[in-house]
Amino acid sequence: MNIGQCIHEQLAATAAITALVANRIYQLQLPDNCPNPAIVFSLIDDPQEQAQAMGITTGPQEPGYQIACWDDTLAGAQALAAAVKTALQDFSGLFGGAGGITVTWIYYEGKTELADPDTGTFQVILQFKICFTE
Repeated sequence: MNIGQCIHEQLAATAAITALVANRIYQLQLPDNCPNPAIVFSLIDDPQEQAQAMGITTGPQEPGYQIACWDDTLAGAQALAAAVKTALQDFSGLFGGAGGITVTWIYYEGKTELADPDTGTFQVILQFKICFTE
């Protein structure tokens, strides 16, 4: 299982999150006409690519991920973001369930709040570093 699959599985296994979004957890982009609330996560920083360019193929990994929490209200997006932050911040152990990756730490880096005037939707974007060793 790769780290993206682990993120999906970890979020989907968290009752406080699925109570809000059901199964609307996506990588990279929302599908067309997706109802809110929903989650989209994406890789934003992969220092391992630089290490591989220097011939280093294993060792500590610290990819950065953004997790965007979408809703029709700012309060709804904030509530979803709070559930995601609680599920991930300072997590260590088997990430993503059986077949997942053992992480040493998930570090919360901060958040951004945005409004989309074209659609009238809101998002709270959380940033995390996920530390693990291959």
